This record gives sequence, C-alpha cells and structure tokens, in this order.
Amino acid sequence: MGLWAHIKEEWATVSVAPVSFIGLLVLGLGTGFFAGHSWRGQEVANHQSRADSVQTENAALRSELERLRSTPVAAEPAPHASESDQLTSEEIEQLRGLLSRKPSFIEVTGLPRSTWAQEVTNLFSRSGWKVEKSLPVFASNEDVVTLKWTDAADTGTITEAFDKAGIRYDLIQADGSHLMTLLAREAP
Repeated sequence: MGLWAHIKEEWATVSVAPVSFIGLLVLGLGTGFFAGHSWRGQEVANHQSRADSVQTENAALRSELERLRSTPVAAEPAPHASESDQLTSEEIEQLRGLLSRKPSFIEVTGLPRSTWAQEVTNLFSRSGWKVEKSLPVFASNEDVVTLKWTDAADTGTITEAFDKAGIRYDLIQADGSHLMTLLAREAP
C-alpha cells in the first residue's frame, strides 16, 4: 500500500484529533532534527580532533626542522664524498653480517649521482633487505643519505650496525616511522 493510500485511509482518525496529530508530528520532526544535529556535531568533533593531531605533528616536525637548520654545517665536504673514503671491504662485510640477521624493508633517500647513496643502497640490498630508492626533497648536499623504516624492531639492527662501523647518524622517531640521516664518517 502506498503512502497516499494509507493517509487517505487514516484521514478520518487524523481529522478527529488534529492537536494530537500535530503534536506527534512536531515531536517526530524535533527528534529527527535533534538526532541529525547530534550526529553532525560528532562528525565535526572527529574532524577537529584529526586536524588538531595533524597540527601537533606539524609543529613537532617544524621544530625539528628548525633545530636541524640551526645546526652548523662544516664547510669542508663530508669525508665519504670522495672515492678513497668509502667503506672498506672489511667494513662492508661487517655491516652486511650485522644487517643480514633480520632483513626487512627500508627506503633510501639520496641523489642518484651520489656514490654514498649508491653504496648504502647496495649494502642493504645485498644484505637481503627490500630497498626502495627515492629522491630527496631538497638536494642541498649530494652526500646526505636518509633511511626510513616503520618496523621498530629494525631500529636496533640498523643502529648497532652503523655504531660498530663508526658511521654517525641522526635518528628521529615520529608517528610510527623512523628516519636516520647518515652523517660524515668519523676518522679512524
């Protein structure tokens, strides 16, 4: 039965008690409006909460960026910039042994022409890691290599390997990701 047929059939009841009908109609519309308004208010609160968390994360990243920008940069090129200062074959074997214990996924960010970025990429891939290469957003120094991974268990493996090889790094952990910028090698 259609809506109009139902109204026609019940019209006699409605016309006898118009105040009750209008009262129920207003009550039903008011309840619907209140429920819809509450639902929409919750949606707005959820979006505002997400926006606040993104703003907090952005503020933390901006302060970290400012801290990194204020760090003085040496005028001389990094020691690993020339062919003669790359990792020795013994260091490569030591790093491969440590990194191959628990291979995982890592993203290596560096310029394609950088021998340091190529060497780090080869080191991880030959150690059994799944390596994804990407270009840096700002190409200020071709010898800057950044590593990114998400598995917290990999942090110990990577830091142990680079600590034992004497490779300095700056480690940042934020929002489930781990970023490591490889710095100039320490002199032996």
